[in-house]
Amino acid sequence: MTAPSPRHPKIEIDVTADLARALLAEQHPDLARLRLHGRTFGWDNLTWRLGDHLALRFPVREMSALLVEHEQRWLPVIAPRLPVPVPVPVRDGAPGLGYPWVWSVVPWLGGEVVAATEPSTRTPWADELAGRTRLTRLGRSRPGSGARVTQR
Repeated sequence: MTAPSPRHPKIEIDVTADLARALLAEQHPDLARLRLHGRTFGWDNLTWRLGDHLALRFPVREMSALLVEHEQRWLPVIAPRLPVPVPVPVRDGAPGLGYPWVWSVVPWLGGEVVAATEPSTRTPWADELAGRTRLTRLGRSRPGSGARVTQR
C-alpha cells in the first residue's frame, strides 16, 4: 500500500516508490533489494524507510535541495560533537531519472516526532542540547574557511 499523495502546497516533486526504487537500482544497486516502506513527508523532505535500518531522504522542493547538500557535507563534521544521534548520510544520491536534486541514504533513527510532542516537554532537552553542544556556535562559520554558513 502506498501513502497518499502529499497535500503540502510547497511540495514540487513527489517521489513515488517506483521512482525511489529506480534511483536506488541505478545508483546503489546493492540496496535496491531492501524493502521500501513507510513514506513520510516533512516541510522540505520526503523520507522512505529502506529495510529495517536505513532511510532515503529526498528534497521535495528546489529551496530545500541545497539543505540536503549541506547535510551531506556538514553532518559528518558536527555529528561527533552532538549528544544525540543524527542521520549522517551513509551514501549520497545524485539527480537522475527526472528527479532533479541530490538525495541521501541515511540510518533510520527510531524515536518520537518532536513536532508531535507537547512543547513544554521539549524545553528541558532542548536547553540541554543547545548548552552541551554550543549549537549557537555551530552555524557561525565553516571550519577553517572563515566563511559564514547561510541559515534559513
